[in-house]
Amino acid sequence: MKPRLIKASRVIQVSLIFFASHVCAQDLYCNSAGFKEAVAKSNLVDAYFSPEHLINRNELESMQTRLQHVDVISYGFGTIRNNFLELSKIDKHNIHLLNKWRWENARDNGEPEFALVLSIGGWGGRHSFTTFLTNPNKRSIFVNSASMLVNNNNLDGIDVDWENVSLTSKAEQKGVSKLMRQLKNQLPSGSCVSNAVPATPFYWNQFPSAESWNDNVDWSVVMGYDLYGTFGPFTELASNLYEQKKAKVPDSDYHYNYPESVSVAKAVVHYKNQGLSTSKIILGVPFYCHSYYTDSADAGGYRQRVYDANISSQIPFNQASGIWERGKKAHFNDGSAYSLNKIHGTTGTAKYQFLSCETPNSIAKKVKFAKHEKLAGMSMWELSQDVNYEDSNSLLRAMTNQ
Repeated sequence: MKPRLIKASRVIQVSLIFFASHVCAQDLYCNSAGFKEAVAKSNLVDAYFSPEHLINRNELESMQTRLQHVDVISYGFGTIRNNFLELSKIDKHNIHLLNKWRWENARDNGEPEFALVLSIGGWGGRHSFTTFLTNPNKRSIFVNSASMLVNNNNLDGIDVDWENVSLTSKAEQKGVSKLMRQLKNQLPSGSCVSNAVPATPFYWNQFPSAESWNDNVDWSVVMGYDLYGTFGPFTELASNLYEQKKAKVPDSDYHYNYPESVSVAKAVVHYKNQGLSTSKIILGVPFYCHSYYTDSADAGGYRQRVYDANISSQIPFNQASGIWERGKKAHFNDGSAYSLNKIHGTTGTAKYQFLSCETPNSIAKKVKFAKHEKLAGMSMWELSQDVNYEDSNSLLRAMTNQ
């Protein structure tokens, strides 16, 4: 028997009605029982996702298991232009597809597969805030545009990712706190408002104190990665949980954060001391490796002078795993690890590639720390950089199986 033909316009109309009815019938995520339960159990998983290209259903299919194991997608990044928050054509397409996907794959309790919030800012994106942070009228224009964008695109909220803040003014810092308060007050009722905050004194000394914004966020991602700067002068760990005392380098020879004073745990203590509730702290980890080149294999290559900081880089975990496996590895008690490879090709005169990566073991120890400290949960930059969830080396799998 031949299948019955239905006009395409009718199919689209029915799909849109189905989609809209489900969206409107639900509270926004930060009003949901699922959100409160995840935070209470330190199980919230907030996944940054920043594809920077048109995604399609095949790509989502390949990430299906990963998407099933996250609670929030923080999509990066919205476009700030002339005091308005907008979406590029690519981001409009991607957010529409993610919205459709999360409702088509709704959970048994009727909630979507994941919450969807829009991140604004990012590394290098601080200047887009500058025009409105210190101007109340322009800031109100921006917040109104953000509220409309959240409502019109069926989003659950806004994540403020105000980074590289070492050169900001006091007025801008105060403006960020005011922005958080206005977003919380003016976004649709129940919207999530979150932020990403620095994990090192070099940057948090220029960041507004948590006491000025903690009442206006549902969670804060402590960015426990790039603790020393990817382009620093020495090979370093990407995300050590505790301070490392091995292979000290002279303070006078280190223009980034002094290595023995920096750790993810110390960052958590910093924000707790500023009054941020542990139930609002999410621990951020890198799903990429730091790659450095060095001439020295002393101390396994750790804290040796970098051959050329300009060729240091960040390599997604799913691309770096092969290099990692071939190298000579070293591990610390907090799970931090690195791998040193002898270079057989030609990379200037460098003799070794030093690779600092998260491992399932280091992730498991960070999750254990988060649960012990009663933090809200875990986050990562960036979801697509992991290997397949079914792989025993999957960082997300280690994060969600604890």
